[in-house]
Amino acid sequence: MAQSLLQQTPKTGFYLQLGVGQSWQDSPANTGNPGIKLNGSGTATAEKVTGGLQITPMWGAELSYFNLGKVGITTPSGVANYDTNVTTAAATLSYPLTQSFTLVGRAGVGYSHLQLSVPSQNFSSSSVKYPLVGGLGLRYSLTPRLALTVDYDYLGRTGRFSGGDSSTGQVLSAGLMLRY
Repeated sequence: MAQSLLQQTPKTGFYLQLGVGQSWQDSPANTGNPGIKLNGSGTATAEKVTGGLQITPMWGAELSYFNLGKVGITTPSGVANYDTNVTTAAATLSYPLTQSFTLVGRAGVGYSHLQLSVPSQNFSSSSVKYPLVGGLGLRYSLTPRLALTVDYDYLGRTGRFSGGDSSTGQVLSAGLMLRY
């Protein structure tokens, strides 16, 4: 029964995608506090959940949630601990490369929430931003309903400290997509 459901052509354009991968976050040199220098970058395990609607064979829309993981970045002022989440809304453009492979581009806006602490400096801060986001993905259809995915997502300026520079976030992930 489950096998026959996966082989059927989807009747609607809705899909769900789950992914896991690597996040990169940059720590700005200027935090607005002259005593705290946070120039550096770090990585963590990231999670991605996406709900989408393929409106036409070419155009679609996605809502995604990214947990960029807890990143500890070694900086001149000590270890900076970042905890960042980003929610995005994006338009998608799909281009079939072969019968099984599809290239997908996405562009949109996000809502990011970043929390930062530097215990050695007794410093903590949080930031909310509305970044421009973009990405590129590749889908490999195993069946008409099930696909493997690889995605790169640039999540833009995920945080900014009062009077300082912005931090940025990126995610490279692999996952599964189920079409309904």
